[in-house]
Amino acid sequence: MGRRGGGSNSKIFLIVAGVIALGIGVGAVLVVRRNQSAPYRIKKLKAEVSVHVRRGKPELAAKKLEELLALDPDDVSQAVLLAQLYRQLDEDARAEALLRDHLQRAPEDLSLAIALGELLLAEGRLPEVLALLGPKVEGLKEHPDVAERSRALILLGQSHTLAGDPLAALPLLDEAVKLRETYGLQASKLETGDTRVSAQLALGDALVAAGRWAEAERILRQAYQAARDGIEINLALAHVLDRGGRTEEAVALLERLFAERKESRAEVLPRLGNFLIRIDQTGRVEALAASLDSQGDPTSEGMAAYLRGLVALDAGQLLTAERQLTRMAELLPSSLPARLLLARVALLAGSFTRAEAAYGEVLELAPANAEAELGMLALEEDAGRWAAAEARARRLLERSVTRPAAASLLLRRVAAGQDPGPVLSELDRLREARSE
Repeated sequence: MGRRGGGSNSKIFLIVAGVIALGIGVGAVLVVRRNQSAPYRIKKLKAEVSVHVRRGKPELAAKKLEELLALDPDDVSQAVLLAQLYRQLDEDARAEALLRDHLQRAPEDLSLAIALGELLLAEGRLPEVLALLGPKVEGLKEHPDVAERSRALILLGQSHTLAGDPLAALPLLDEAVKLRETYGLQASKLETGDTRVSAQLALGDALVAAGRWAEAERILRQAYQAARDGIEINLALAHVLDRGGRTEEAVALLERLFAERKESRAEVLPRLGNFLIRIDQTGRVEALAASLDSQGDPTSEGMAAYLRGLVALDAGQLLTAERQLTRMAELLPSSLPARLLLARVALLAGSFTRAEAAYGEVLELAPANAEAELGMLALEEDAGRWAAAEARARRLLERSVTRPAAASLLLRRVAAGQDPGPVLSELDRLREARSE
């Protein structure tokens, strides 16, 4: 009897063990299947992207987003985020291709249009921005997402300002300012430049372009109160103060920023140095250069070289100025001011090849830089490279700051015997666009 009972218990134990094992196996299979399911993987990837973005690791975040979009290619918000990350990684071509691909699939999606418009504006491609967003302007104004609506208004306003039509920009930017004041909006951490008061800054720029200096100062001072450490705000306000004959105030503003924002000194220094030279404060420039040199790091030494280049240029010592500015360009490989000033010095010294090289370096760093574009235009005309000069001039007609020089070159070509038809047609097109 006992043995039969023991055998029965053993069978029961084996059955229970089998059931448990089967349950574990089924559970494991379910876990594996869950982990392999698209919704679960998408959720997991989104969490990983969020962590990488929060930790300031855009390259890792971008890789995870690429995986995510492979699983869910129609997720517009993730596509926009990936494009922003590509831009952070200086991969603008990939960002543009991604946004255009998604716009083909969803042509009415305004967030895609806004993201692409911001990229095009950063590259100075104004006709493309206005062609992209102009037909969508009413939809942009009614965008249900207030933050997106504000970004769109700023983008359109900036485009009109740069295209030489600040009066069209002002109502758009004024509305953007009101939106940001009403809703307390701040720019995304993924946006380039200062992360606050971008609407007020854009409105200030438009007022400057319209010649309304007092209003520009009022708006920029409001922005300054909200973001005293903002580089772009300080530079814009300093420009307005200088334009109003209050250069000492502008200097004081930038000296404070230079002392407090050490990581941004290379951005502030060129304007500060130029202001000091203009008010005959060479001694202060030399003292600042000596102070920077004593710090012993490449960035400080590069800034000191820039200041010494300014002093030498002011004294008419072109070779010394060129040597100092070349040194700054070597020590600060991403500095636009050093290369722009180096190009000016090279032109004064008659070194056109060196000037062209410096302008070329500027345009590699900032493809939309107006001074470098105009410098290259003049050099191409001087060298008789007419095809290149005319192509550049036609492109530069689209921007207000470069339009006069571009139109003058094209009209000189007409006077020299070129067929006037294409040039006059282009000028008529611009005039009609401005009158619409």
